[in-house]
Formats: sequence, C-alpha cells, structure tokens
Amino acid sequence: MSNRRKRGESASIGFDDLGDANDDSPELAAEAPVTTSEFANRGYNSRVNPLADVMGRDKIVAKPLPITDIRPDALQPRRIIPTALRHYWNGSPDAVSMARLFEMWLKEVDIERGKPFDVDAYLIGGATDRVVAVSEGNDEVVLRRIGAEPQIGVLEASLLKIILLAASIQRDGLTNPITVINDNGSYIIETGEGRWLAYHLLHWRTIQPTHSKDWSQIPARVADSFNLWRQASENNARNNLNAIARARQLARLLMYEYEMQGVQFEAAAQFEHEQDYYAQVADGNLYPIPVGEGEKFMNGMGFKHVVQLRQYRALLRVARELWDHASDNDLTEGEIRKMVQQGIRVTPVTRSAKRFKSWRKTDAHELINELDMLDESERTVILDLMSAVVRHYLR
Repeated sequence: MSNRRKRGESASIGFDDLGDANDDSPELAAEAPVTTSEFANRGYNSRVNPLADVMGRDKIVAKPLPITDIRPDALQPRRIIPTALRHYWNGSPDAVSMARLFEMWLKEVDIERGKPFDVDAYLIGGATDRVVAVSEGNDEVVLRRIGAEPQIGVLEASLLKIILLAASIQRDGLTNPITVINDNGSYIIETGEGRWLAYHLLHWRTIQPTHSKDWSQIPARVADSFNLWRQASENNARNNLNAIARARQLARLLMYEYEMQGVQFEAAAQFEHEQDYYAQVADGNLYPIPVGEGEKFMNGMGFKHVVQLRQYRALLRVARELWDHASDNDLTEGEIRKMVQQGIRVTPVTRSAKRFKSWRKTDAHELINELDMLDESERTVILDLMSAVVRHYLR
C-alpha cells in the first residue's frame, strides 16, 4: 500500500472495533479480481455523487442481454455461491462452465442430504420434500410431522434459493430487471446476481424443450456508470444481507472513498483469502470514517445506530474459518460476536490418514487403472464426484 493515512492526520469519526462490546448493544441485521476503484472509477468513469446516484439519477435503459455475456461483480458483498463450491467454477459465464457449476452443486447437495435432490419437481411445481402428502382429514398425521422434517444443509439451502427464484421467474416472469455496466462489449452485474443465476439454471434445466421462454437472455438495465453506493442501496433494500456480507460492504465503501483521496490498496488477486482483501481497512485509526461522511455511511449501510459501524468493522478481523462459516451459514453479527467472546472456534477439516487405513493399495491401483480408461471429460466428472464424497465424510 502507499499514501497511507497517518494517525491523527485530521479530525474524523474513528469507529475502529467493538472489542468487549456489551451483548445488549444494537444489532441489525473468476475473472481476475480488481480493486474497487477499477470497478467504480477507472473502468466505468464514475465520478457522480453517491447519494444522488442512489436516488437513480443515472440514465438506465432496460433491454434483453445474453446471459453468457454477463458476469458477476467479483467483489459483490453478497455471496450466493457457497465457499465450498467456488472451486468448481472458473468464473466464466459460458453455458458449459455454468452447467458444470450446477451439476457439481447438485451432486454436493445429494451427498449432504443423503438422497437425491429433485430440481425438476421444484421447477414444475410437482411433489417435493417440502410438501406433506397425507389424506384429507388426517390431521393427527400432519401434526406429528410438523417440525419433524430434517434440517436443510447449507449447500441445499443455497441452491434452493436459486431454484425457488427460478421457479417464480418461470411462472410469473422477471418483474425486476438486473442492472449491469457495459465493460467493452461484455457486462458486469451491479445488482441481480441471484436473478442471473436463476436464468442460467433455467437455461441448463429446461423441463419442456418446446417452452416458449428463451432463458438465454435476461432483461437488464444498462447503467451509465458503476456505483458502489447504488449497489449497497440495492443490497440493503433486500434486507437479508448476513453479517459477513455487511462487513464486506462496509469495507468496500471505505476503500472506495479512500481511493477517491488517492490511497492505493492491494488488488484482491494478491491475497490468498478474500477476507484479507477487505481487512485492509480493518484498522479504524488508520482508516476512520471520512470527516463529514458519517451520516452517508449510516444511510449507505442501512444502520440505525452508530455503534454498528464499529461492530461490523470488527468482523474484518475474526478468524478466517469463522469468517467462511458465518458467511455460508448466514450468521448475524451478534451470533459471531458471542462465538468470539466465548472462545468458540470453527476449525478447518483435519485430514487424517487413519480414516483411510482400510483402503488397500490394490484397491487404489485398480481405481487408477479404471480412471485411465476414461476420456478426459468423464475423468473430470468422476474425480469431482470423488472429491465431493471425501469432503463430505471429512466434515
């Protein structure tokens, strides 16, 4: 980093971290990555007033665009694809890459739940595991089953969100187009990654070949410029950002404002883990809320109490494993804070050779020989499935 802001350089609101905050304090709930300034400035020539932009003063035109010409914002605070699945996707929006992502997502879900997950049943409105099918008038059976259904796992819950959105779009159409920014002929999503994924799911899993809908194109508003504050406003409007997503959003807005002042941050690609990228502004003494912008940050984050700025910045420094766990499990800021205060740790999977003692070398050689007989595409699918099974049993 360069041009670091020095301690005590100017009077400002120094919300750094909460430390031993009281539990009763308010709590409301790839392509090569680039810096926030490359997204918000150099790439899109954005120099508009953030608050004015949130009010929608940019010229925005809606038109159908090919879903394969659109890619997500790599630094979008909201994470839709779970951490454990991101290695299955190379970041390309082409149909083959997206199909592989969904195929492996579905296989991981099958392993997580211990039985097949019927995607088509949800899309066509058929009988699903959520439906309790009993004879009319058999209230006793219904009452016994209420609350007795198995817990839905993280991977299934994340996929289910996309499937239910896709089913709604298939039934009623897309009422709210996504917003994208033109990037030299392709497009980057500013808001609407979930809707875009739902279209890819429908394109991959078309139930009726003669269906009149063309899921290869999605209605999109093409904005004149990319603006982080508008993206934050959209995220807040949905009111379901988890705590880690809010921490990412706060960090990204801070980095954007400091980049406007000439401060340079390392690109996300320079870090082994995404948390380290956002943690560049974790120190509230080095990077306090800029003078006179406290209210703008409160509104931009959708906060009701000033202490929340400190609470969510503090999340930038939690253990890496807790960061991933909290992100994938939609934990609240209060839940994360209590885990930290109580010393509860989420540890990464420990791979032990003892678990594989029963696997003989001859079995391994036979498996290798079988794999060698497959072509490249078949071998990739088999290895991915084996990897998913091993990860499941090591959890």
